[in-house]
Amino acid sequence: MSVAERQLAGLDAGGPPLSLPVELDRRLREFRGLVWRIKLVEAIAGALCGVLLAYLLLFCLDRLVETPRWARLAIALGAVAAAAAIPFAVHRWIWNHRGLDQVARLIARRFPGLGDQLLGIIEIVRGESSAEIARSRTLCEAAIDQVAARAVTHDFRSALPRSRHRLWIALAAVPVVAAVALAAGVPGAAANAWARLVAPWASTPRYTFTRLTKLPERLVVPHGEPSVFSVTLADETQWRPDSAVARIGRRPPLRAGRTESGYAFELPGQLEPVALGLVVGDARARLVVEPMLRPEITTVEAEIRLPEYLGRAHEIRQDVRGGLLGAVKGSTVSLLVTANRDLAAATVDGGTVAPSGPAVRTPAVELSDERTVTIGWRDRHGLEGSRPLAITLTPRDDAAPVVSLVDPPPSREMLLDTDTLRFTVAARDDFGIKEVGLVWAGDPGEQGSTAAKGELLLEAGGSDREAVDAAAAFSPRELGISPQPLVIRAYTEDYLPGRGRAYSAPLIVYVVDQAEHALVINERLNRWRQQAGEVRDREMNLMATNRELRSLPAERLLDADTRRKVEAQAAAEDANARRLDRLVDAAAGLVREAMKNPEFEAEMLEQLASDIQTLGEIAEARMPGVAELLKQAARAQMASAAGGKPESGSQPGTPGQADKPGEPGESGQPSKGGEPASGSQASSGKQPPKVGEDRGSQGGGQPAGEGKPKPPVPQVVDRESSQQPPAGEAPSEAGRKPGGGKPRLGLPVTQAGVAPQKKPGESGDKGENPPADESLDQAIAAQEALLAEFAKIADDLAAVMARLEGSTFVKRFKLASREQAGIGGRIAAMSAAAFGGEDRPREVTERLDQVVDTNTREAERVSNLMDDLQAYFDRRRLPAFETVLEEMTAYRPVDVWRWL
Repeated sequence: MSVAERQLAGLDAGGPPLSLPVELDRRLREFRGLVWRIKLVEAIAGALCGVLLAYLLLFCLDRLVETPRWARLAIALGAVAAAAAIPFAVHRWIWNHRGLDQVARLIARRFPGLGDQLLGIIEIVRGESSAEIARSRTLCEAAIDQVAARAVTHDFRSALPRSRHRLWIALAAVPVVAAVALAAGVPGAAANAWARLVAPWASTPRYTFTRLTKLPERLVVPHGEPSVFSVTLADETQWRPDSAVARIGRRPPLRAGRTESGYAFELPGQLEPVALGLVVGDARARLVVEPMLRPEITTVEAEIRLPEYLGRAHEIRQDVRGGLLGAVKGSTVSLLVTANRDLAAATVDGGTVAPSGPAVRTPAVELSDERTVTIGWRDRHGLEGSRPLAITLTPRDDAAPVVSLVDPPPSREMLLDTDTLRFTVAARDDFGIKEVGLVWAGDPGEQGSTAAKGELLLEAGGSDREAVDAAAAFSPRELGISPQPLVIRAYTEDYLPGRGRAYSAPLIVYVVDQAEHALVINERLNRWRQQAGEVRDREMNLMATNRELRSLPAERLLDADTRRKVEAQAAAEDANARRLDRLVDAAAGLVREAMKNPEFEAEMLEQLASDIQTLGEIAEARMPGVAELLKQAARAQMASAAGGKPESGSQPGTPGQADKPGEPGESGQPSKGGEPASGSQASSGKQPPKVGEDRGSQGGGQPAGEGKPKPPVPQVVDRESSQQPPAGEAPSEAGRKPGGGKPRLGLPVTQAGVAPQKKPGESGDKGENPPADESLDQAIAAQEALLAEFAKIADDLAAVMARLEGSTFVKRFKLASREQAGIGGRIAAMSAAAFGGEDRPREVTERLDQVVDTNTREAERVSNLMDDLQAYFDRRRLPAFETVLEEMTAYRPVDVWRWL
């Protein structure tokens, strides 16, 4: 319908729009506002009650335990759910009841008829009725008025929904009061509970009235050792309980009383990690107890800077293992201590030192007095060392250098001035050797030569050379040293200012010229010859005793007393051999020393060396062989059947001789004098004697008759003859040349033939050793042979010594001449002072007295020399010595010193 049609129908006259009466509109709006207020108050009170209850719950839980995050999150979600009542109430009661039609529907719940009528007129006013229905404005106004009049009779408050706002207000008042009281009483705890409630996911620490200092999450304790765990109360703590409780694993709880600063728990030794729970008032803590070995010191090194005078710029590192360090006085010492893990703190003598990782370096100190450095350490886990490390620093003086002679000649009683003494000088010092050398000082004694004095630098050292081995070659003639006693010492110096030289033990030598050297060698060779003669005399005595023993009956040789005597003879033979061996060594040294002097004839020294070599062979082979034969005689268990007293006409202890093919006097062989020998050995007397048994087919010779010529050199023979060839086919004996000749003197020789086949019933050997009398015979024969060789050597030595004795006088005269020249030199040196005036200086007088004494002694020495020369001439009657004696007899020492 168009507007025109509506106007024609009278439905819309074009007046003002329809509206609810003012009173009705007011009442409806007041009802709506009342509903809004009541339901909003309910929601706020309920939300506040729920949030505060959640807060109070969390507050209470925090007082008892450390509320875990999941519990705090659950409580926070509950608080959020409670707070969600406000938006829910706003949506339901405010948003959904914002229009008057919605209010009319709410009234219709209590007053259905009135509510429908109100809803109807509200729709009329809004023009929401059907457009097809024609309506009259008058009728609409009349309907509105009619409903408004009816509404006056009803109280809209009766239509309010069920209200619990007073209950919720009362319920909320309790937590509000409690929260306010907490905020006023314990604001810190209240604020902490709100923070933990608002942000449950955050790691907000729980507020406690008992406040502890920050505890570690892991408590490191010494492995297997009881320890103390200290808990300290914070300064801001409000509650100080009298005791605290700690529980380790499943063990009984530990209780500790309160001290001034906190609580100390004595924890037992732990071997494995374990959890520890702590309760102090309302404070709760949980940590892990982890046992760990204490930190240990692995190395201790000292860094030493030596004093400047030593000239060493670099530092010396020294390992200090025993806790004691000795350094030269004036050194600067710093210790570097290294542990087996990183350190957190360290102390040196009570002072704090910052470590660098596992190392601790002590401050450098100059070492002048003994001191002890005490070092303590603590690692990053809080563990300290088992005990502090104490290092004793001991200053020591710079030790004096030490010098010695290495491999000096074993005996240097005299040194030929042309010879060179070679040895090594070893110098040692702890901090460097400056130089090494030799010094010598002489004493001319009665000679007129000047006392030798000098030094020789062998090798320069260095501040870094602690050992120097310098080769020394000391030649008196090259150094201009005249013959005289000389004291040689090695010296060395180090770098310590003001310290003198260090000297070695003195080496004393007597520097001699060729004449004096030859004289001394001659005297020593003469003494040696006498000692060699004593050895020969002992050997002769031993042989005489052996012959006496051999003269005993065979059965007496087996007696115990006789055996002991034979054993004593064997020991004496060994001792005599050793004595001769020592004399041979001494003689060899004399020959080597004599070879240095050209005054000794080479031919004479060669002969002397040959004789000494022969004596050495006797000492090394023959005499020990005799001793062994004597030992065999002492050990023998039987004597030969032919033993007993020797036959007449033979030497004691020697059996009859046997024929030998090829010997002088044998049939068919020429005799020693060139005449043919007879067939009888007894009549010829040319067969050399043999000691021992010749058990051949040709044995059994007769002893030589008395009054016969001296037999050749005896031989010691022990020959087995089983299956020996006939006499005409016998080979030459050992030690003989074919066709005869002079036998060689040597050790006893035993020739064994091929043993014949044994007959049934024959027994074996009778014993290991030969019969006693045979061994004695062999020993005596060997002694006779070596004594014969000794006699030949003695003759050679006598000739050599005679030649040396003659040359000795020449050397003695040369020495006397040198002494006289020395006296003249000393007089010439002081002639000006001695003869210049009447008053002589005291020093000159003393020197003149010394010259007089020296001349007197030399005169006596020359007189003795003349007496010796006279005695020698009486023995030898050499014309040259007679001439010398005549010239010397005319000499008389003139007493020219008395007037001095």
